[in-house]
Amino acid sequence: MADIERMARDRLGPMVARLGLGLVVVYHAWGRITHSGGANWHGSMSPTAQLLYAWAELFAGLFVILGLHCRVACGVLVALVACSAWMDYSSSQLSQPISRLEAPWLFYCLLATVLFVGPGDWALTIGLARGKQRSKPAPPSAIRAA
Repeated sequence: MADIERMARDRLGPMVARLGLGLVVVYHAWGRITHSGGANWHGSMSPTAQLLYAWAELFAGLFVILGLHCRVACGVLVALVACSAWMDYSSSQLSQPISRLEAPWLFYCLLATVLFVGPGDWALTIGLARGKQRSKPAPPSAIRAA
């Protein structure tokens, strides 16, 4: 029973959170990119800023799905969410009914979860780190004198 709990905590939980967050972000970014390559989806941002935002969102979502530098990708997403909130902030957003706020708050909680928990054991970054450890030469103290 402890093995199942450990596997769920260290592997399945982070992977499901990563996949859920990443798929939502990629889907959202894809909607932006289909508007003139990502340069025509926001009325008050410059086309260059829109382009950078949309493509950064897409690649961050892909990196989260793969678990490749997951926390860095989540940091990029936090910066993008903060930028979006700053550009579109209005006090009327907080006076909306709770049913309109559920999806954004679930997204923010999922983003924070993946940021704090990390990618888990089933991530590309973990596999790359293990591969690097294997390829390191043995330290001189570990080599026996002949």
